[in-house]
Amino acid sequence: MIRPLHPLPKQGDDPVTPFIATPEGRPFRLLIDRPTIIEGEALEVLDAFATLPAIECWSTTDDSVRWVKIDWATEVNDHIAVRLHAPGRLTHAALNPASTWRIFAERISTAELPVQEALRQLGYAEVGARHRFDMIVSDSAPLLREPVGIGGRINIRSSAEAVAHLSLFLRSRGIYVLGDDRAYVQGRFWFYVVASRVVLPAADRWFSACQNSTGAGEDVLAADTLPATLRALGQTCLERVDWTVRARDQVLSVVAADLIPFCFEMFLLQMSGAFDALAQVTAEGLGVHVQRTSPSWRTKKWLDALASSHSSLAAVMAPGSPHRDALEIISLLRNSIHDSGLPTFGMASSIHGPTRTTVRTPRGSYAARAFREAIDSLGGKEAWGVQTLIPGTTTIDPLVFIDQALVAGFKAMNALMTATPVEAFPGVDPTKLRLGSLSGSGPGDPWSQWSRDRILLLLGIRKEIETFDKRFPQATI
Repeated sequence: MIRPLHPLPKQGDDPVTPFIATPEGRPFRLLIDRPTIIEGEALEVLDAFATLPAIECWSTTDDSVRWVKIDWATEVNDHIAVRLHAPGRLTHAALNPASTWRIFAERISTAELPVQEALRQLGYAEVGARHRFDMIVSDSAPLLREPVGIGGRINIRSSAEAVAHLSLFLRSRGIYVLGDDRAYVQGRFWFYVVASRVVLPAADRWFSACQNSTGAGEDVLAADTLPATLRALGQTCLERVDWTVRARDQVLSVVAADLIPFCFEMFLLQMSGAFDALAQVTAEGLGVHVQRTSPSWRTKKWLDALASSHSSLAAVMAPGSPHRDALEIISLLRNSIHDSGLPTFGMASSIHGPTRTTVRTPRGSYAARAFREAIDSLGGKEAWGVQTLIPGTTTIDPLVFIDQALVAGFKAMNALMTATPVEAFPGVDPTKLRLGSLSGSGPGDPWSQWSRDRILLLLGIRKEIETFDKRFPQATI
């Protein structure tokens, strides 16, 4: 998942984050501590991104275009010399007080992390903070815990997290690359189309059943009075998944306070719409209808009717189940559009400290209680970015909340697709159902396992999706 970045301290007219700079504005500055990197694929992508003008990449070793050197042998008056090397420019600085940083290093040192190595890592983190790097990249577990002395002055991220952040930054500037020049996926359309499939490993088989049931003779210009086909309903579901991922990217990359709630509500609307379209496919495909009741995973009458014929599928959304709790969280927030909405609150940690935009949780006794109970059952307030300001008044940090909701929502949706007996859809030939692409052709194939893995890495949710990518490990389209 993508954790929000701390904004840098304000300095002149330089934006506190490159996300608010124009495409011609300053690049994203990062410092890679190469000796600590253990994720080979992530480092490969970082090196590829470093060639782009929008990225300014520095290294702690001298094998890059830009690099930082701390000369530990030149301590004078508790100052250690630091040099920042860039093409045509050499900047001299100092790390001080050296004695204090040695004390900090002793505090975080372990048998696996000797004091001298701890000092080296802390030293580069401090240099990154003083020289306004947006991020230091390290796979060192002690450093990722932001040890004493560092605080919130520098964003320390693992190599995998850094890849996700840099890809998000590039996408915010209209650059959709996978870190390999051979990749077929180069633009916005293909990136999100492939993303909408790979976040739901069971979607390929499920959607192929919708297509197989409808057949090749579908009239896409049929009269409006005729019901939508299973193919059309399935396509609608996946398109809304596509738009959900796009809206999530907008929330994480937009820094204008008045735009975050707008994009956040679009995320909730599209995620809810995808669940509704999935329910429509289920109702039509399995012939489960209740008079004067629209198919919905939260409607008791329809869910009871589904349980009478397909109990295992209905059980996925039984009240109190984890997947139902995920849907409740999303739906309760989305349905606030009919009530008081999600008013915005501006938050600050101090008078001059970082600010953030939060939104109010659902109002009303039932909605507030149901939302709180669902949050508590799925990890608790801190994990979801939910904070009670004063008793009875609760807000959500969209930047923390959104990836929790994204993964929980897709996990529930994938479980529903997996549990749906698509072989029972009218006219379906089970032998013609796809189980996913088995392509090993690599970057040149948008549906290959390589493309799938790379896009999930760039979205920052590969490990989370892999936790429920069990039944269809190769499902990519």
